[in-house]
Amino acid sequence: MKPLANSPMRHLVLATGLILCRFSGFCPASEIESGTRPVDFERHVVGLLGKLGCNAGACHGSFQGKGGLFLSLFSYAPEKDYKSLVKDAFGRRIDTLAPSSSLLLLKATGQVPHGGGQRLKPDSEAYAALLAWISQGAKRVPDSGSLGKLILTPDGGQLEPGQSVKLRLIAEFSDGSREDVTHLTDFKAQDEGILEVTGEGTVRARRPGSTAVVASYLGDVVTGAFHMPYDPAEPPDSQNVTKSDHPIDRIIDADLARMNLVPSAAVDDMTFLRRITLDTIGRLPTVGEQEEFLSDDSADKRERKIDGLLAHPLHASLWATKLSDWTLNSLVTMENRQDTYRNMRPKWSRMWWDWLRVRVAENKPYDQIVRQLLTATSRDDQSPEAWFDNWRKLNDKAANSFDSDYAAKPTNDLFWRRQGFNKEQTIELIASSFLGLQIQCAQCHKHPFDRWTQADYRAFENIVMPVRFDSNEPDARAMLKQEADGRREKEPDELKKRQIQPHRGVYVQKAKQGNYLRHPDTNAPLPLRPPGGPDLLPAARQMPSDDFRDELADWMAKPENPYFAANFANRVWAHYFGVGIVNPVDNFAVGNPPSNPVLLKALAAKFVELKFDIRAFEKFVLTSAAYSRSSVPSVNNSDDDRHFSRYIPHPLMAEIAADVVADAIAWKADPRTMPDIAPGSRAIEVPGNQVTQRDLAFQFRIFGRPPRSVSCECERAADPALPQSLFMAGDEFVVKGIAQSPWMNWAKDYEWPDEDLVEQAFRRLLAREPSEEERAVSLARLQGKSGKERADALADVLWALMNTREFLLNY
Repeated sequence: MKPLANSPMRHLVLATGLILCRFSGFCPASEIESGTRPVDFERHVVGLLGKLGCNAGACHGSFQGKGGLFLSLFSYAPEKDYKSLVKDAFGRRIDTLAPSSSLLLLKATGQVPHGGGQRLKPDSEAYAALLAWISQGAKRVPDSGSLGKLILTPDGGQLEPGQSVKLRLIAEFSDGSREDVTHLTDFKAQDEGILEVTGEGTVRARRPGSTAVVASYLGDVVTGAFHMPYDPAEPPDSQNVTKSDHPIDRIIDADLARMNLVPSAAVDDMTFLRRITLDTIGRLPTVGEQEEFLSDDSADKRERKIDGLLAHPLHASLWATKLSDWTLNSLVTMENRQDTYRNMRPKWSRMWWDWLRVRVAENKPYDQIVRQLLTATSRDDQSPEAWFDNWRKLNDKAANSFDSDYAAKPTNDLFWRRQGFNKEQTIELIASSFLGLQIQCAQCHKHPFDRWTQADYRAFENIVMPVRFDSNEPDARAMLKQEADGRREKEPDELKKRQIQPHRGVYVQKAKQGNYLRHPDTNAPLPLRPPGGPDLLPAARQMPSDDFRDELADWMAKPENPYFAANFANRVWAHYFGVGIVNPVDNFAVGNPPSNPVLLKALAAKFVELKFDIRAFEKFVLTSAAYSRSSVPSVNNSDDDRHFSRYIPHPLMAEIAADVVADAIAWKADPRTMPDIAPGSRAIEVPGNQVTQRDLAFQFRIFGRPPRSVSCECERAADPALPQSLFMAGDEFVVKGIAQSPWMNWAKDYEWPDEDLVEQAFRRLLAREPSEEERAVSLARLQGKSGKERADALADVLWALMNTREFLLNY
């Protein structure tokens, strides 16, 4: 046989061997020369297409494909990719007889028009790999790319600014084999301002801070956390030593020491009181509360203040509003009736909110609240007649007042009473609200930055498959039809007669095996399994009912559940610190690791230890020294937003902002303009996501109250925006509100000294005393004036205070 010498085929074999060397990290010369190591379609070709972005959503991974070529999004279905590349379009994309003439290569190199432009160069290693695969017969070994796990080395560590390190990704496949797939891996840095990473996996530290590198291969993701310490502070004795033995502070202080971060000093009593009052009950402390707290010299006054605020009625209202966000208490998605109950949605929203409020006020354990939401039915074991009679009484009472007895109901079926009841949206809501997981992507394809597949999605949906919301419950159907027929007979209007519907309820119907979803690819039966949890069916098989939601609630509360306790602990932390340890708080994805995993694990364990006692857990967080730190930067922590070395100033919740504005001008809404809101309600007590009162609706919109159209924390806008500034500076509500407020009478008709007016203005609007400069400027504005002129001068002072940055900020 003639040697290959310098023939083109020898170059092809050598190129193939070199590419395989890059893949495996092992380059025996004999295998390179002989070409005995094949290029694997699933491991190498699909991996390469993923790295090049060919299977991204904006390219051939789109559900519509591009240019007639369809690839599975982020490599989730290699068997479909193989069919598209090799079999579809009459096989014209691959030419095993003339590999370099394959349309796949001609398009990718730009030799024929390609909408995605040139993706490869003919002399590149990627081109050589694809050419080698085609030359070897364009074969596929089924499931050869089935991954066991990915191993990133190093998987994190400490770097100095400017220092570089080369990452290596090892894929361990289901058959036990391993390969170095670094050159087929897509690398990204979470914060490119702190760390940059090249396509080949070289990371370089840019500035001090912490961030993660996300490495993805064949749709699976692994991360590595990297830390770049700050320059040590000088002199060393300038450090604000915490001197706290609180478990939270021990963890945070160890992290700060590793990062050379100097924590900010503790806040003074006035700032602490303002912060804790806004955070827990959604309003500023009154002047009387300020004076009482400042005059208290006892060592435990902060702890006692925390206890009092956590037991305050407004604290329950605040958390009922937050829980309404999470559970999607929305007039948009709520059951929509066109008959007797057509105007009840605002009242149902209040009933839902009040059900939550009562449980928070009673300090019911969080796992029990969630259980009573997840396992809800309309009847709650009542007879059909008793249930319908009670439901009618509830609605009649709510229709004519703002009170109802719904909070006494053991479960909250309104959570399930959705217009066009959709089980996919329901499981996505449960996953997001109670587990912090975004599983929407997995309905159609594997999640690109997490572990969830279509099979996982369907296995979760199987848990709620028997849940129904309609008027067909077997032992209630006849009674509901008879009741609806009776109402139709009494209705003279033919149009309204046709709109009368039988009453609907939430119930569980014995499910047939065929009603359960099956594997999207194999059609094999799927378990009843929550994300990251066990198959619930074995434990539930002995039960007479097909309702597995109790088993779901049982699993959620188990200490080994990695999501439930951690998700709530993280949400509480984000509320009080302005940023979550996992951020966004509803995105516990592999590709979005926590900033301090040790702290998050400790918080979750503490919440479980406290038996899901919300109030006790909040106190645990609020009594830490970390919560009491100043927002004023220390010598080196001004840009730290991940290590909790300082309190991060953040805008107030929209409802709290609206209340603070109303309190500043002593605004009281005309009840005639608020038919859907109980008279005297504060904004934090408004349950529905839609209100008819114009001024309040406008403030909710500009301050970022979520519309609750989808289950996503992203709906609640937190950043200041131009409409807020324009509203505060010149909206009629603010300007006229100041002019018509009781402040004007105090300035005109009461002989309050100027000093007292200025002091009261700062105490009531900013919850602090004015600085010497602020006092002097304000007094100069009032000096020598009386009557209306003095009132106008005070209005200027009030307007200026309401337009300071701190007015709508918690710091």
